[in-house]
Amino acid sequence: MIRVVPGDVTTVPPSNAGEPSSSSAVRVGPGLLRGVSMSTRGASATTTQLVATKAGILGAVRPVDKGKGKAKGVEGRWIESDTRRYTPQVGDSVVCQITNRNPETYICTLLTSYHHCTLPALSFEGATKRSKPNLKIGTLIYAKIIQADRHSEPELTCVDPQTGKADGLGELKVNERDEGICRIYNISLALASSLLVPSHPLLPSLSTQFPFEAAVGHNGIVWVRAATPRHVVAVGKVLEAAGELSIPSILTGRSSTKSATADMDVDMQSLDGAGLSAQELVKLRGRLPEQDIVRIVQRYVN
Repeated sequence: MIRVVPGDVTTVPPSNAGEPSSSSAVRVGPGLLRGVSMSTRGASATTTQLVATKAGILGAVRPVDKGKGKAKGVEGRWIESDTRRYTPQVGDSVVCQITNRNPETYICTLLTSYHHCTLPALSFEGATKRSKPNLKIGTLIYAKIIQADRHSEPELTCVDPQTGKADGLGELKVNERDEGICRIYNISLALASSLLVPSHPLLPSLSTQFPFEAAVGHNGIVWVRAATPRHVVAVGKVLEAAGELSIPSILTGRSSTKSATADMDVDMQSLDGAGLSAQELVKLRGRLPEQDIVRIVQRYVN
């Protein structure tokens, strides 16, 4: 485990010394900026330098070795930290709200960030110049970031670039008959990233207690829809309990009632002894025991 603070420089060596490499081959995630790429004299490979912009644990994703000098995947780096201010990143899924509109574009706020984003009216599945969605100010949208330059507003889309389909993106509404109850919850960005891991068990375990729908954004906003107000409240209480759960308590199998801020201090002090990497931290965070989920649901639903 490597901890970094703003200004620290980390280097990414070439994945294969026998093959050319460039800085563009390294995917840079939250908390890092590309630095200077250096090449050794007489060698075609390039070493990439990354500069940390926030404090946290350095996470790494490396290509899977397929043998015979071949690898599948892309080299990636990011900073794992606990914060509530979101910085837009390309590829992130976010829950946002429309604050302004014109015939061609919607202006959206990310709610947990000072950034405003643009959402073209044609960036919806099946949208054409003659048939476009007519969304009102205040509408909640689940979208994906496709552009996030430093000197321009981020751009959103409600269509998966690979499939051309919505795939769950678009307007977050009850339904055509206005049945059910909706609410949004604000959680830490770290917990949101963990919930977006496909194998994370929290929301699937909760769905065995009662049906509900949820949209989790990398910006720390969770949209929830359920049949009754009690179900919506129960989902919020489970998310609150998962956010207060510390990593040491997960490792020991005990629940925790400390505050999220205090838990983060305990986690960082205990991770050295546990030998956890940033990837393992993401997978463990928010793993509320099944009995705690049942206890919370029984308190607010029954």
